[in-house]
Amino acid sequence: MREGHILGQVHAIADVTPNKDNYWQFQVHYVGYGLFDINDHYRSFEAVLSSTSPYIHAPLEFIEFISANMKSVEESKSGDYIVDCNQRVLGKDILFFVNGGRVSLKALYYTMRDPINPKICALRIRPLAEGEDRWILGIPFLEAVDVCLGLKSKTIVFGDRDCNA
Repeated sequence: MREGHILGQVHAIADVTPNKDNYWQFQVHYVGYGLFDINDHYRSFEAVLSSTSPYIHAPLEFIEFISANMKSVEESKSGDYIVDCNQRVLGKDILFFVNGGRVSLKALYYTMRDPINPKICALRIRPLAEGEDRWILGIPFLEAVDVCLGLKSKTIVFGDRDCNA
């Protein structure tokens, strides 16, 4: 994440939603998964950018939907959803629709290969904490999407190139 202007193509610009914690919080109009449109279930929610969370945190129903489509075989004792490693390349994009723009997250970013046993792969998505309704877009999201934070303009620009400081 960098302060400044985007150099490449802009995919979406979000206004920062005022919040008591001063998070980089914004509204997502809906989220989709590949060709499946699940926006009826996930319309208009708040999301927070987090450079400290190693996961994306989303509603359990969303995780179960994705894991079923990725041929998830089980949930591990640590809470990871184990998926077919081929899905890291073949899996569908998660699409976030923000202010008329679309921000894509490829499966390579929202899945991971186990560092000890590379034949095991898992989702980098965890359920929201109890009572929380804001999605947390952690490191997997920030690795996949170039994000420019407008400190003065209170906007977040999602693009495909680095920001110019």
